[in-house]
Amino acid sequence: MRSRFGEPLDGSFHIKKNMKTKPKVGQKLFLSKNSEVLEVTTVVKVGRVYFYCRPDSCSEWQEPDPYYLEDWLPKGADASAPKELYESRQEWEDEKEGGVISYQIFQAFRHGVNIMNVPLNSLREIWGIIESKK
Repeated sequence: MRSRFGEPLDGSFHIKKNMKTKPKVGQKLFLSKNSEVLEVTTVVKVGRVYFYCRPDSCSEWQEPDPYYLEDWLPKGADASAPKELYESRQEWEDEKEGGVISYQIFQAFRHGVNIMNVPLNSLREIWGIIESKK
């Protein structure tokens, strides 16, 4: 269940992803259940609010899982068992790499201190890039 602003009401926290394209029936997507395992799934139905995927490793009699069309998050998302859908394996790998790089940058500026002694002009360039993305 979601609030009128679209946030999950179950206490889980999700960073809103970019708007995704509307999937098509028969399209292969990649499901990550714990950011290490990637499973191929197939879109079996597309509605007005949800689309439904079934992992290729499961029987066709198994009930497909619903996902929101808007952000591809699972209906009734549970923070203890996060699931993410990706259009390609490369998209999944890029997101993982982005997480690692972001964490390394975070560690370079622990407690608000420039522990890597990055020059001021470089810091200004980095801040300019960040500001341009707002």
